[in-house]
Amino acid sequence: MRYFARRAVRLQIFFALIYYPLFTLALTFGDWRTIYDFSLAPTLATITAVVHAAILAAHLWAESHGLYEQTIFNSPSSAVAFARLAERAAESPTDLRLQDEYISELWRRGANHQAQARIRVLLRQHPQWADGHLTAALIASSLGRRRHTAADHAQKALQYGLSEASHLAIAHRLLGSHFLNRERYDEARQHFEQALTALQTFLPAERTAHNLSVAADLHYSIGLTHLRQRQNALARAAFEQALSAAQLAAVPQQIEAIRQHLAQVGE
Repeated sequence: MRYFARRAVRLQIFFALIYYPLFTLALTFGDWRTIYDFSLAPTLATITAVVHAAILAAHLWAESHGLYEQTIFNSPSSAVAFARLAERAAESPTDLRLQDEYISELWRRGANHQAQARIRVLLRQHPQWADGHLTAALIASSLGRRRHTAADHAQKALQYGLSEASHLAIAHRLLGSHFLNRERYDEARQHFEQALTALQTFLPAERTAHNLSVAADLHYSIGLTHLRQRQNALARAAFEQALSAAQLAAVPQQIEAIRQHLAQVGE
């Protein structure tokens, strides 16, 4: 109930204090034109403007700190496990591995802004924390805003030294996607290849459907860089490797997307 109440407040603020005032700017009449008529009632209009600004500032702060969010659980046991993790994290604020685990769990359960706010605080305290920068990169990427922020954090994660091959693969994959979107194909391909190299160090021992699907996506992304540089033979070779991995992973949508690009290269 508290979650729905918070969401209702958020919706009311958005429409009453953001959308509706902006909408009335396009009209020659409306409530907000009367409210902010400083020539008619300067004192009242000024007080209203101050209150309006204060509410909007509080709203933006609440939004950025995840006060409108709610963690999502698929079972009572997962909720209990999360509560225990939160308690352990609160008891050990200097344990960075535990903090990273808690923040990652917040992010996975839908509390993106809460996770982002927490990782920002920790990175201010520990600016050379490589795994923290990687977590910040993943959160920024999932929010879909300021993609360069995700790339900056991924670059710092590599700079400060990631110890696990899986983390190296994630960081290089994020940077590859960043450069691919900016049509910097050589740099993108270099990062995708480095991600694939890191992935292949543990793929034989952890030959899961997820890891095979990631390998397929990396080969596919390498193929895209070749395709956009009109290197069709190299693109075809990469797409064929992607298809082999996707078939082992048994992901129908991924297989279909790769086949479409193979057909495009063959034309």
